[in-house]
Amino acid sequence: MIEIAATKIYLAKKSGYTTDGNEIATYSTPVAYRITVQPVSGYLDIQTYGARVQKMYKAIIGVERYKDVFHEGDKAYLEGAEPTNETVNGQNANYLVISVRPQYKAIQVYFEKLQIGE
Repeated sequence: MIEIAATKIYLAKKSGYTTDGNEIATYSTPVAYRITVQPVSGYLDIQTYGARVQKMYKAIIGVERYKDVFHEGDKAYLEGAEPTNETVNGQNANYLVISVRPQYKAIQVYFEKLQIGE
């Protein structure tokens, strides 16, 4: 699959949970990928996500290269965010993978902006 205007993103996969009275997700060390990420738009996306599309991105990536890489609940570093100086993996992530939709030759991945402190 041709990647036009691919940008560098980082992905921290959800690796499990810890508990300190509350269940807290843990993440693996972030890994860099080069993919094309675009703002979410289009009639069906707007019908599905409503006003949330203003804080979302979508990537369409190749199945052969990215099968089993992206999963719902993983954290992503978009818009120039990087995992530098993190004390906990995923700490500097600013997006969450909310939907992974495999298709015949491509996978649609939807990212939603995290609120501060998430």
